[in-house]
Amino acid sequence: DVNLSFVDGRIDRAPYILEVNELGITLTSKKTGTVQTLTLERIGSEKSKRPIPWQFVGSKVIWEHAAPNTDVVIEAGPSFVRFKRILHSINAPLEAGFIHSKSVGRADDMSLHTSARDANGEPLPVAKSDVAGKLTEALDTSNLVLKEGKLYHKLQYPDGEGGLIEELTEVKFPIVIDPTLTVQPSAKDNWILEHQPDTNKGTSTGVYLHDKSSETGRPLLELDISELPVGATLNFS
Repeated sequence: DVNLSFVDGRIDRAPYILEVNELGITLTSKKTGTVQTLTLERIGSEKSKRPIPWQFVGSKVIWEHAAPNTDVVIEAGPSFVRFKRILHSINAPLEAGFIHSKSVGRADDMSLHTSARDANGEPLPVAKSDVAGKLTEALDTSNLVLKEGKLYHKLQYPDGEGGLIEELTEVKFPIVIDPTLTVQPSAKDNWILEHQPDTNKGTSTGVYLHDKSSETGRPLLELDISELPVGATLNFS
């Protein structure tokens, strides 16, 4: 019975135990006992200090105005925890530093990766270094262009004649950068299950891995189609 709502600053009805502390999180895998910590050290060049308590809202923990034009949100999912920075404008610091550690239990079933995307869900490049427990992550500016006060992502495509076509796509704020800790799926996951929207499932459709031995499910893919007009066709691959 999974419950991703925080109670007294922690979640323990999930495949993991998540505890929120002053500036970071401790994540413990129930399956292996592996423990991973991730602590926010700085945003930009300013050392992080949190003068107000975290706001606990359901499966999220919120720190508004953690830095100029920046909010921090910790979000719990079925098998992952995201440590998100939300950049509201071009004036927000693009880089952040974290301290992290891992104590491996019976096996190592946790991974850490970083991604970024804009308000339209378009992926953005991330520059990351991870040395001696110090994680630094930032928007990779090598393919970003500032033009007339707007930020653009520069993409290049082959033109079919040996050259390249350059395209500038406007980056829409807010931008979300999220180091994500993932607890790997159980080896018992052995059945792919699909469902379509109906009166029981509401307005989402998804693909799940289903564990026959415990009759539990873990989402692989979920699509929110609540904004689509009635009768619209959804094509994806």
